[in-house]
Amino acid sequence: MFRVKRVTVKQTTELFRRGKVILETEGFVPFLKRVASFLMRLIFSYSKQYLYEERLDSDVAVPACRLDNLTIKPIFIPAMTQFEYEALGEELLDFQFHPHAQEYVPECGAEPHTGMVILYATVNDEFVHRNAITLSATGTPYEKLQKITHPPFYSVHDKGTAYRALCVTNPKYRGKGVYTHIEFETHNYMRKKGFSKLVYTVNPDMILDLKIFAMMGAEAKFKLYWLTFLALFEFVWTTRCTKPPLVELGISR
Repeated sequence: MFRVKRVTVKQTTELFRRGKVILETEGFVPFLKRVASFLMRLIFSYSKQYLYEERLDSDVAVPACRLDNLTIKPIFIPAMTQFEYEALGEELLDFQFHPHAQEYVPECGAEPHTGMVILYATVNDEFVHRNAITLSATGTPYEKLQKITHPPFYSVHDKGTAYRALCVTNPKYRGKGVYTHIEFETHNYMRKKGFSKLVYTVNPDMILDLKIFAMMGAEAKFKLYWLTFLALFEFVWTTRCTKPPLVELGISR
């Protein structure tokens, strides 16, 4: 499928904002490297992703992490979409104090059937990790795929389905098993909320993610291919997965 991309004023403003953050926090040389990399991607970019389904039929055993006093708090932001959430970037934003944050997370099918669920982990009130899930396909890449693939290869109208978004770990706490621990906690939490399935995409170079999702019994259903020229012309095509990604990539568990 081919389409012409449209760049909005909001997207342009966000690019300048993130550039300013990089310049202020990382310095001029890293900023120039990021700009050069960004311009190269504007000219030509190619990517491949696996689209996974994770069935929430039963609870999973949660692996321990090597942190004491880890606290996981669910935060719900009703008015936020996945694209809006991910536009904020990986800066360690404190979602505990987001102006629209609330602790109540609606059950599957309850109103409002939109918004972001963030499992927010801390140690002694210091940010450790956040796992984000959206309760609706609205404002997600999956909604976007429905509009540009004909016939649509995937339903986004099942209210029992939730969609994973960007997860962020504080660099100070990486390598301690936190991400794996909270991925399994997320499975059990969303199941208890009545959801039957999580959907998400994974890049082939995200080896840890591929291994974690294999441990959880998630199944890769489709391969997605994206080809972009001059930041405007985008080709998208899909194929069904015939092998588990780890097998296809020759990676052992």
